[in-house]
Formats: sequence, C-alpha cells, structure tokens
Amino acid sequence: MREAILQDVAWLVFGNANLSYHQPAGLYTVNVNAIDSGNAWSAILTNKFEYVATTCVAFDNTVVFYGNTEVGTHRWAAGDYDWTPGDENMTVRNLGNTWAQILVKENDMLFGQTLIPPDVYEWNVKYDARLTENGTILDYLPSLAGDATTADFTALAAKSFNEIPGVLKLCNT
Repeated sequence: MREAILQDVAWLVFGNANLSYHQPAGLYTVNVNAIDSGNAWSAILTNKFEYVATTCVAFDNTVVFYGNTEVGTHRWAAGDYDWTPGDENMTVRNLGNTWAQILVKENDMLFGQTLIPPDVYEWNVKYDARLTENGTILDYLPSLAGDATTADFTALAAKSFNEIPGVLKLCNT
C-alpha cells in the first residue's frame, strides 16, 4: 500500500463523522467506498468500532433547596428542566451513553433522633425523592447525623446511599 501511494496510483483518504454523546453504547458498523477519476466505484469496505459504555450525569446544583418548611409538614423541593446553576430547582442531566441510576443521601440537618421508650430511636426528619413528576416515590431516612463531613460520607458510601426508583434515560434532563 505504501508503495502504491508513493507511485501515485493509490490515495489515502480520511473522513470524519460525528457521533452524538447520547448515542447508545455498542458495536457500530462503518461502510465506505470511493470513486476514482473515471467514475468507477470501489468495493464497499466495512469496519467496526465499539462505542464504549460511559455513565455520566451532571447536576445544576450541589445542594437541594428546601425553602421554608414546618415540623410535621411535607415539603417537595421540586426540580425543573431549566439548566440554571445556582437556582433553587435541582436538575439532573444524563451526559453518558447508558441509562443512569441516581443515588441520594442526606444528613439529619441537625434535627437528631427522638427516643421512643424503651429503646427505639426515630429520626426527626424523613425524606422522599422521585426522578420525574410521575415517578415512583422513594421514602428514606437520613444517612448521617449532624453536619456530616466529606470523610463521613466517604466512609459510609457503600451502605448508606438510597437508589431512586427508575432510570435517567439517554439524553434526558
């Protein structure tokens, strides 16, 4: 091949194609052919490549804004579809090429626990979450007491995250 190119009887041609980040992972087939100066078509050349599975999600906020609430009152902290970092509504976007599961964990916001005699403790705050307006609701309790440090979260990560039911599909916000 090298000699044919050097003798100008063959050309090396390159091409580019875009593959969107949210195309599903998997094995893709590429078919190409060429046409010479005499309008003769080459045979179709086939190649395959694997688009490697990558899970990646992005959040437009680092904390959930609960707003004002009162003891004994249920309060939804609604999300939205508006990607505005720092606003009061959480948005999550799937930037990968696989479906994503969302895990959550929260501390007790310093509300602590109440002793129910003789020896049962109940958290004074409870949480719930869902992935969409009509999604299945997950009820869960705090993972940690007090104002947890990064080290606390890291140490308890494997056993204290809560999986929100459902998946964040490709190219979804």
